[in-house]
Amino acid sequence: MAAARRLVEDRFPDARWAMLTGSVLTSARTPGSDLDILVFFGEGDGLPFREWQRWDGFNVDLFAYDQAGLDHYLELDLRDGRPALHRMLSGGHLLTGPDEQAMRLQAHCAGVLAAGPRPLTADQLNMLRYGLADLSDDLAHAAEPVEAAATAATLWQVIADAACATARPPHWRGTGKWRARELLDLDPAYASRWLAARHDPQALLAMAAEQIAATGGPLVDRFRVGGERG
Repeated sequence: MAAARRLVEDRFPDARWAMLTGSVLTSARTPGSDLDILVFFGEGDGLPFREWQRWDGFNVDLFAYDQAGLDHYLELDLRDGRPALHRMLSGGHLLTGPDEQAMRLQAHCAGVLAAGPRPLTADQLNMLRYGLADLSDDLAHAAEPVEAAATAATLWQVIADAACATARPPHWRGTGKWRARELLDLDPAYASRWLAARHDPQALLAMAAEQIAATGGPLVDRFRVGGERG
């Protein structure tokens, strides 16, 4: 905490508020935990940005925002169903003293997390069904070991995302270690089965088939997605 506060005082004396967040504040802290620091400015050039540095023996992951940047990334959390910034804000510890705006924001983010994610749109659900079916087909017919391993690794992650996204009610999703944490929070038994299937292609295909069946069946024939014009 002291190292994070010194960094903010030294580098960002004009910040409206700053907070330390992430696993370093929780029981999940490890000797390799970063200092994740959010810095908020009322205004300024070059915002938002993310920066990595070493400070006082720690790896530091800095996130700097103004209001427009903060609003943008909070909305991306909601769109994608992966509330990384909401979690950082709701669980952060202010380094710069009490700030009414920051505390309101923390309460808002905590409420959003408790309410859960938006249900998938029809297009998102269709893309999920297509992705599961396509990856399953690739894995079932993979002849080259490296390609099979890469396909299995991707399918393994998509299965976890699908389980969370199509739960009733929908559950938040994550990336990296947060993919596992969200799945564990949803259903510890399913998460254990998912982990056991990691290096078992047939078990992965069976789990994918369950997800495909639960979401309306495979979606491949005549499936179309509109593109974008540059």
